[in-house]
Amino acid sequence: MQKRTVGLIAGGAGLAVVGGGVLAVVLLTGSGGVDAALEVLPADTTNLTYVDRDGFAERAGVGDIGHDASEKDLDRYLEATRDSAAATPLSRYLVPMKDAAINELDVDWYVVGRNNDDGYGNVYRLDDDVDFGDLGDDLEDAGYDKDEVSGHPRYTADMAVVDTATGMIGGRYPQDLRDVTLLEDEHLMIATGSPEEFIEVIDGDADSLSDSDDVADLLDQADSPEFAEISVGDGVRCGPGLGRNLSPEQLEQVARESGTDGLGHPEATGIFVVADGDDATAVSALVFGSDEDAEDDADARKDWLEHGTDPFSLRPNKDYFDLGSVSADGSIVVVEGDYENGAATAVQMAAQGSGPGACSD
Repeated sequence: MQKRTVGLIAGGAGLAVVGGGVLAVVLLTGSGGVDAALEVLPADTTNLTYVDRDGFAERAGVGDIGHDASEKDLDRYLEATRDSAAATPLSRYLVPMKDAAINELDVDWYVVGRNNDDGYGNVYRLDDDVDFGDLGDDLEDAGYDKDEVSGHPRYTADMAVVDTATGMIGGRYPQDLRDVTLLEDEHLMIATGSPEEFIEVIDGDADSLSDSDDVADLLDQADSPEFAEISVGDGVRCGPGLGRNLSPEQLEQVARESGTDGLGHPEATGIFVVADGDDATAVSALVFGSDEDAEDDADARKDWLEHGTDPFSLRPNKDYFDLGSVSADGSIVVVEGDYENGAATAVQMAAQGSGPGACSD
């Protein structure tokens, strides 16, 4: 098998509409996992990335490493994340954030939601022992200005307080967190320039993505994922042109030469990393418009994975992926198998418009 170098930075993100009070109860009695994460996203979200950081840490044997970790333990944690997709954007700043009130090791789960019109928002569910009063005080001490939005404290840092050499605020917070709103009851930290729409969802004043049947169908294919990347509707991008500046003629040629021109184009897609004992495995799922479309795609996809080529590298698929199964269940196609460089490879390949979840443009 041909190995791929995996270099991943995550976000790079509930199945019933709930009011803010109900969500608060769910989060106060437990993290809520992926269900609670989806309940904080607006209904018009087209793409999301979810990370169960606590779940990954327990599975990888680094769940004992906490905020005040030694340098040796930090190295052990970072080593465990190298082949995993389950890292939040804060993982890049573990060392400089050691002196911050929170860091990657205080995150329970993380989700980033995007839509095609209005940008994105990052939501971190922080561990139960995080003191939000101390966090707010530390943000102000680092140079943030305090304000309020919808009754919740909001902290923003002007570019003037950002260190131009390190990109850090107060020496300990990254620019990823230049604008954060804290929701203490739900133990959430929202990092976005437009927190209002997320707060409306969390408070029960607007619908969440949890209404989506496609999202529910996709999540049914993966039990308690430690990583999930889901696209629905106009957000579906899985063809060979993903991330590449190719002309229509070049795209047609790549699709023809790789064999992806025989695949269907789904209405929703999901790539999941789930625990498999001490290891992790990846599951790709695609939702089609009809059972017949799914059956046709499953047949074509099995043949392509066995005999076709990767549209990004034009090397045989079998160099990267050992096919386990391709199945159609109603309108859903599910692909399982093993990757030479681990389950995280599946996420990298999906970002390139290749791998088992590839599709026709």
